[in-house]
Amino acid sequence: MKKIFSILLFVMITFSFCSCAKVENYEFLHNSDEIKEIELVMVTENPIEEIGDEIVVFETATLAKITDIDMFLADFSTLTCIRMKLAPAVGILAGYNAIKLTYSNGDIEFIGALGQVYLIDGVYIAGESDLCFSDDDLNRLIAAYVAHESKQTNLDF
Repeated sequence: MKKIFSILLFVMITFSFCSCAKVENYEFLHNSDEIKEIELVMVTENPIEEIGDEIVVFETATLAKITDIDMFLADFSTLTCIRMKLAPAVGILAGYNAIKLTYSNGDIEFIGALGQVYLIDGVYIAGESDLCFSDDDLNRLIAAYVAHESKQTNLDF
């Protein structure tokens, strides 16, 4: 009886963890019509966290600037976005690629496979949402656009 109870408890816990992820559409910081520029970047230094939500500085290297924002956003929308509830958003880390969106009001949104980081009114804020992507899918999209923008070739995404 104890063994059956243990197995049932294990199964229930496993199902509860599986239900903590939800596939959904990505929610941009602002309306996508307000995006002025999109850059594909590699994070070259980890953010240094301070007390609270502020992040001091992290550095990026630009891999490409997107010339056709609407086409990029259409391709981006095909990526599977998952809201994870197990831990706070990680944001972006050194060695990872990210998408940098600059809005017409000057706000900046960094989208990485592990979450988001925002620059709002000059202050870096770790993403309050925990929207994640497959690192492979995000890197495939970024690589296709880096190749396309550098050579202006057809996309192979």
